[in-house]
Amino acid sequence: MSILSSHVYPIDLRTFMYNRLKSVGKYEHPTNPSPTYRKFYGLGFKTFKVARVYLFPLANVKTRNTMNFTQSLTPYTVAGREHIHKQLRMDIQREISVLMKS
Repeated sequence: MSILSSHVYPIDLRTFMYNRLKSVGKYEHPTNPSPTYRKFYGLGFKTFKVARVYLFPLANVKTRNTMNFTQSLTPYTVAGREHIHKQLRMDIQREISVLMKS
């Protein structure tokens, strides 16, 4: 059931965007995108062009898992704050103490 519902959401969003942007933009493949667009997205997906600027395509958004992330590094718990403070370098600790004194 969750697989089915995850496929419904992008279609609803695409329909919503199409209905909202069809009067102000064109839905097309990018012909002359900006360098940032070329760097992060390919030219294979259609997207809206509004005021001579291509909107980033939602179908081509890539996500990554943070491999070195640990949940013990949260600043909201006492143990997490202690762990973060132990890992600070000496020059950073000195700078923080100077800022706290001023």
